[in-house]
This record gives sequence, structure tokens and C-alpha cells, in this order.
Amino acid sequence: MFKKKKFLYLKKVFYPADDYYCWSNIIYNNLNLTNIPDILQNYRVHKSESVMNSRVQGLKTLMIQKFFLLKKKSLNINIECYNSINGIKSYFNKLPNCVKPSLIEILYYEFNDTNEFLREKKWLIRIFKHLFFVKSINDIILLYRFFERVFYCYFFMNKS
Repeated sequence: MFKKKKFLYLKKVFYPADDYYCWSNIIYNNLNLTNIPDILQNYRVHKSESVMNSRVQGLKTLMIQKFFLLKKKSLNINIECYNSINGIKSYFNKLPNCVKPSLIEILYYEFNDTNEFLREKKWLIRIFKHLFFVKSINDIILLYRFFERVFYCYFFMNKS
């Protein structure tokens, strides 16, 4: 059935975004995917840890993007296992400048759960402070998307 078998393993260092690592690895290695003709009969449903770990998961997603950018630029850096927000942020500071994430990238990925951001004290001031850290077109796009998410959530989702 399969002519070529390739296995991509999930790396614990990227947990809870290890599935994102797996998909990124597939893309990076130009592997072919195909549908399996069999029909799924049973599947398992489990409690999602994504909500509990959303900030860490968002930052690990950004870490994976930077990891593959380093690989693309043929730069080597030690990938260390950080499971705290501050640990991941300190790891970002160790990256070479050419791949170091901006403060806006970190904000965008850390608060992929907008409700969590809105629970922060002085969230509106924090957003406006980030306007002064725009360094690229990518930052403008991410900040705009973040504004969009936050204000949509604030004005439309929090109506009681």
C-alpha cells in the first residue's frame, strides 16, 4: 500500500504545540500526504489541555516557527525544554537577531486566547504601548489582527 514510509515524531520539547511541529516538519521536508481510503470507525475524545496551556502553546508555536527559520538559514542553536512563559521568553532572547521574535509577535502568539488577555489588568494600555515597538510590516499585520481579535471579543463576545 505505501511505497515509502516516513515517520515524523512529535518532540516533547515543543509540547503542547508538538502537533504543529509535526506538520511544520512535513512541510519543511516536502513530504507527500495522501488520504487513506478507509473510513474512520472509532475515535477518542479527550479533555482539551489547549485551554489550560493556551499561552504556553502559543509561545511554543512561535518557537517552532523560529526553529524552522533557523534550520532554513542553516543556523544551529540548542533547543531547550521550557514549560513556563518566562522560560520560553528567555529562550527567545538567546536567539540570533535575524530570527529573534519581536515583542508584537510574542504578544500575538502568547495571547491566542483573547479572553485571557482581556482578564489582564490594563490590557488596553498594554496594546497601545505595543504601537511603539513596531519594527516591520509583519508587526503591523500581527498588531492589526490582534486589535481585531481583542476588540471583537470585547465588544461582541462579552455581552451579557
